[in-house]
Amino acid sequence: MNHILLQTRILASILMLCPVLLDSCKESTEDDPSPSIGIISVADPDKATKSLKFDNATEVNGPLESVTSSAILEIDKDSIFWVKGIIKRIIIKKTPSISIGSVSIYVKGSKSHFNVPMAKEEETDSISVFYFDFNPDGWELPTTFDIKIIPRKDDGSPLIDWDLPVLIEDENSSICDFKNGRIWEWILSYRDNNIDRMAMQEDMVEGTISGCCDSDGNSFYDNCFGTSSHRTVKYNTSIMVRWDFLKFFEDGAVAGQLSEVTQNVSPQLTDFCGGTAGYKRTTVNNGYTGTYSINTSNCTLTIESLDGITEPVYASDGTKIGDFILPIYAGFGSNVVYKIVGGHFLKETRNIEGQSFSRYYEILTKQ
Repeated sequence: MNHILLQTRILASILMLCPVLLDSCKESTEDDPSPSIGIISVADPDKATKSLKFDNATEVNGPLESVTSSAILEIDKDSIFWVKGIIKRIIIKKTPSISIGSVSIYVKGSKSHFNVPMAKEEETDSISVFYFDFNPDGWELPTTFDIKIIPRKDDGSPLIDWDLPVLIEDENSSICDFKNGRIWEWILSYRDNNIDRMAMQEDMVEGTISGCCDSDGNSFYDNCFGTSSHRTVKYNTSIMVRWDFLKFFEDGAVAGQLSEVTQNVSPQLTDFCGGTAGYKRTTVNNGYTGTYSINTSNCTLTIESLDGITEPVYASDGTKIGDFILPIYAGFGSNVVYKIVGGHFLKETRNIEGQSFSRYYEILTKQ
């Protein structure tokens, strides 16, 4: 692919997938471009309730109460699609003044419901998180049911309620069509059958940094090891993928976009006297393009190449050292295979020296 065509594709990926100046992508150009295949049965409510999977949840007899309050909260889903291999990370957007202790989840028509604690370790001033999973054993799929979700304060009082449809899909039933206007959004990765990373989830790494604090209380970054001025400070670096999209075009081209936020310790901003780490936060936006081919005999896709944006790197005197290649996490090459599972998901599988590694994408629909 020549340089002009590459830059055109990168620009197209940025414009069509998600403008980097926006805080988040809200919708694709289609309401639901990929319906599930097969006859969708309506699930028995009690059976569906017994098949729901939540961490540390409590099952309570009876339906949920009516909610008259309406707190300023927003859930990041207007429907829940699930297929075997997926765990859905559900985000509730909130204000700093609101603390959400749990959510109640009720399959409409069931004799019981669940109270599910929030993942407190993932809570911030602006979001609370819980996870949705399902046990498909004993089911003829696809099947559907409706749920009611009530987020609650720490004291158990309700804040608001939402009604969402749930579609449990058959992983072996899908359309062999990777294009059709779809935008695929990465949602999670597995390594050796364990969750490796998830979208919009901070991966933290702890460490320590050494510096100096002199007798006058002046903090500075230098090698003071072995002296009375030597200090160490603990820090947490982090990385979070805000979004990672793929779109396949009719002419065999693929375009993608990645947005990633990193937090790295800054020695110059660290207070070695006060013991407080300083940080530098960076947002990286990379538009990338390449080519792909489809094996119609087994409905798999291979991305043959991907090229993204590079940024120049300069020395302190202004001399250009070289170019920094911005990250691309989507896999490509002969050892990487993509396959549609169910009606709304794309699975990327890699063969890496005997290790099992896979990434799941979901069709981006209106939220």
